[in-house]
Amino acid sequence: MSERGNNGVRSDWSCPIRPENLTSEVRRALGNEFAVADAVNMHGGAQKVVYRVRTVNGFTLMLYIWDISHNYFQAEVEEAAAEENGGQRSFGAELFRSNNRFMREHGIRTPAIYAMNTSQEQYSFDYALVEYIGGGDLEPYMNHPSEAVRDQVLGGCRELLGKLHQIRHTSWGPLTAGGRLPDGDGQRVSCEAGIHDNAIRNLAFLAQETKLSQLKQGRLEELLERIRAGIVPRADYRFIHSELGPDHILVNEQLEPYLIDIEGAAFFDQEYEHSFLQFRFAGYERYLAREDLDPVRMRFYKLCHHISCATGGLKLLQRGFPNRELANAIMSSNLSQTLSYL
Repeated sequence: MSERGNNGVRSDWSCPIRPENLTSEVRRALGNEFAVADAVNMHGGAQKVVYRVRTVNGFTLMLYIWDISHNYFQAEVEEAAAEENGGQRSFGAELFRSNNRFMREHGIRTPAIYAMNTSQEQYSFDYALVEYIGGGDLEPYMNHPSEAVRDQVLGGCRELLGKLHQIRHTSWGPLTAGGRLPDGDGQRVSCEAGIHDNAIRNLAFLAQETKLSQLKQGRLEELLERIRAGIVPRADYRFIHSELGPDHILVNEQLEPYLIDIEGAAFFDQEYEHSFLQFRFAGYERYLAREDLDPVRMRFYKLCHHISCATGGLKLLQRGFPNRELANAIMSSNLSQTLSYL
């Protein structure tokens, strides 16, 4: 059991922000009666680190830290940042801030930001104090023994996503740091072109790492090109989360869902979202499926997702991700799904 010092802070403090600095941030945001008692690392995520912070008067909030040196996809983030072809980044406090503001303005439930520090004067990373949602993530509710509870929670997810995907624009891409809509004047390629090119790179990586034979690599590349050739151009894009799994939805005590990990949200094909939901959510067909989706886009993006997830799981294994069992499961299951297309 951890002891506490005279200031009430745990003696095993491991948060990279010093307790006195964190208390100052909390007090500026919430008032002088709040002082930090502890900060517990909730998970070492692939893109940011999250702490649950408790104050001495019993209040709970979250601390998000965006530290590129702790990002398991640092090389990919830096490569995307250097691109000049409209490739979107899904890392960083400014994306989180603009997407949070945009979603909340449109009535999309996502935890509130209490404070954000992007000055990097004291620390070499950006961080934010964020509302705590106390009911846990969605996973346990998908197989809840009570059908009424499942209906309430997953029905709430359907309503939340419906509201999110009702936000439309004629150009694709992320919001700017200031929250402005994407400008289509500079778009030289279709939105699916970048996804295709990334899938080709990922197939080459899987083949290089001997997870895929060159023969199967070539057949999958041909299949991707054939499916892509059947996509009919359009200019109707929806605001989507972009990587929405059950671990990216929190549920409060009233069984209301909240979207988290929203840095990658952008205007894009809604099939990109739904093809991911289709294999990540138990009960997708009952609760989340739509009848207005393009089946060609659905098949194209679903294959691309499986290729991407197989690659991502393998990179996590290679880069020391602590939950090796999870990383291996992501890699192996998605590689199997990829090969099933052949």
